[in-house]
Amino acid sequence: MPSYIGVDKSTLLKSLEEGLNLLETHSIGDETQKYIDDIRGINSTQAISPLEKIKNAKTDLELVQAVESSKASYLFLRLYDVMEYHLINDTDGTGKKTVENLAKWGALEGGQTMEYNLLDEEKDSWLLSKYIERIINKTDPVTLKQSFSSILAQMSDKRIRQDFSQGNKLLKTSIKKLKQDKMGKGLASYFKDLSLYERNNLLTVGKIKSGMMLEERTLPVALSRYGIAIDGLSEGKMNWQDPEVRDLANKVNKILEPFFPLAEVDMVGIGLILSNNFKEGAPQGVLFNCSRRVAETIAREMKGYQVMSHEGEIIIPELDQKNVPNPKNSNVRLKIKKL
Repeated sequence: MPSYIGVDKSTLLKSLEEGLNLLETHSIGDETQKYIDDIRGINSTQAISPLEKIKNAKTDLELVQAVESSKASYLFLRLYDVMEYHLINDTDGTGKKTVENLAKWGALEGGQTMEYNLLDEEKDSWLLSKYIERIINKTDPVTLKQSFSSILAQMSDKRIRQDFSQGNKLLKTSIKKLKQDKMGKGLASYFKDLSLYERNNLLTVGKIKSGMMLEERTLPVALSRYGIAIDGLSEGKMNWQDPEVRDLANKVNKILEPFFPLAEVDMVGIGLILSNNFKEGAPQGVLFNCSRRVAETIAREMKGYQVMSHEGEIIIPELDQKNVPNPKNSNVRLKIKKL
């Protein structure tokens, strides 16, 4: 069965359907529904819907092309804050699992265009109503007033304090609007009349006072940063343009080439490998942002080199794991963590 970034087609389809159902059940607005209908092929003039193309994919490459042309990832990523809300609140008792499954195939990763469009407006208006509901219902056990006051007191920048103050005033008015009209039409109209600057301040304060800013959230990632450390580079004896460094980067890039069309790698570069160690002597080398499968392929193909994750884990190819020590217990891993 074909797979997309390590997730087989049937699992991907199930998570996609569950994600669309979640958005549809807790409707954000007409623009979002248009995207959902387009993915399903409702009212479409096309012979086959994007969802059917995914179902009909026979190879990894066909599946990648079908998923990327469906605009499903665009929709979920554009509505990232909405999906985060469902994750944290475990909407309907399934929200957390649904969002986690979407994240496994990268539906919530990637870049976005910077315009503020109708999807953004629907998302922000919906989120505001949900923040206010949490505040009114006191969903979060934390003393919200105290947490907001403590955050405000720590702001040394006068402009930021003014923005927070404005957001707080707008939030008070918004709460009154929702209390006066439980259907939320008055709140939606009020929000629509605000400038983008005012909306940002309002939503920032709303997220803090609703307790959403304090909630922990962890999601699996489809692509992650890995690297091969070069001792001379880490020790400051080489620079990024050194022939040995460039040669290794070229060798890695050659192995990665087949995985670019499969959406399993999106970056090759040179720099610091660990995400939490920027000290002198920290591992530096060839970096690549890719799937776990690709990282294991590099580890298998690059004999004599060690591939490590940005967290310091030494990557052991799955086929080789029976013949090597557990990387969590290895001296190499412990040594890396001490750097």
